[in-house]
Order: sequence, then C-alpha cells, then structure tokens
Amino acid sequence: MKKTQIIKSLAKSYVSYVKRQVNCSYFPLKLWIETTSRCNLACAMCINRQISSAEKGDMKMELFRKIIDQSAGKVMEINLFHRGEPLLHPEIDKMVSYASSKGIKTCIHTNAALLNKTMSQKLISANLSKIYFSLDTIIKGEYEKNRKGADFDITLQNIIDFLKIKKEMSAKKPYAVIQLMDINDALADTNPEENRGKS
Repeated sequence: MKKTQIIKSLAKSYVSYVKRQVNCSYFPLKLWIETTSRCNLACAMCINRQISSAEKGDMKMELFRKIIDQSAGKVMEINLFHRGEPLLHPEIDKMVSYASSKGIKTCIHTNAALLNKTMSQKLISANLSKIYFSLDTIIKGEYEKNRKGADFDITLQNIIDFLKIKKEMSAKKPYAVIQLMDINDALADTNPEENRGKS
C-alpha cells in the first residue's frame, strides 16, 4: 500500500471507531492468515494441543496467492500465523516472498524451535517484515515445562543464529522481537488444580 492509501484507511478506521460503526466501508489494514494449524510443540497454555490431528493441515499455495491478489493495494500487513507454527509450512518463505512482491508487509510469530540457519536465510531473503520469537522465559526449567517438546538451549541458539545471519546479510528487515511473560502465572491459570496452594 502507498502511504496515502494507508493514511486514508487509518482516517476511515478512526472515524468508524469514534462513531462506533458496525459496518465499515473499507478493507481491514491487517489480515490474519492461518498458514498451518499444525504445531511441533504441546504448550500448556495453548488450545492447539486439544485439536485432533485430523482437523489440522496446511493452506495450499494456490489459495494463499488468491487471498494476496485480492488484498493487494488494500491491506497493509498480513500476519501469517494464528495457533499453528508457521515454520512447519513447507512454503512459508514463498508465501512471505509473494505477499512482499505485492507490496504487503508480512509478520510471523514462531516458537523458533525449528528455526535453522537455512530457514533463517530464506525468511530474510523473502523480505519478511517482522518476526516475533515466543521464548516466554529465560529460565530453562520454566521454559521446558511449558514448551513441551522444545529444548531451551537449542531454541535460544536458533534465535541468536538468526540475528547473526541477518547482520551478516546486512539486512534491515525483519524487525525482531523476543517475547517474554510471567510464565508461572500463566501456567497457574491453565492448571488450577496442580497449582492450588502454591504461592
């Protein structure tokens, strides 16, 4: 999207918000696309682990291109994730590249457990705009208690390698964020019986 289009859309959204309009006459500035509903982990806080394997799958590239073609010039950014792990999609880098070629910014959230050096290079080369690493905590024991199936040391090294590769490639993008949270409070909310009586 051009800056003038973004400004117009923002102005329209602000007016709609102030007027509390239910029906809006403009496209959303951001879209969420579930590129895959599969995940490599079974985190305590995530509802994804309660969904059967039969209900999970990957979006076909043909459908993705159709969505992007319809969104080009109207949508500013697309988040290529929801409850699944986007790096599990075999064509995630191609999806990023295709959206970018249409002038749409792209963003992914990843647990980074699958983020090897090859994938890092592909995502950076594809012109990914933003990447969020869901690390949760810097305490190994707490991390592995929540992120079932992940190794803290490997995941942390994957993130470090990604940032090194980005620097080596002299790339300005993607903008990278490491997300942390109070993991004990979060686990207490999901396991009330297990955590009852603990301070």
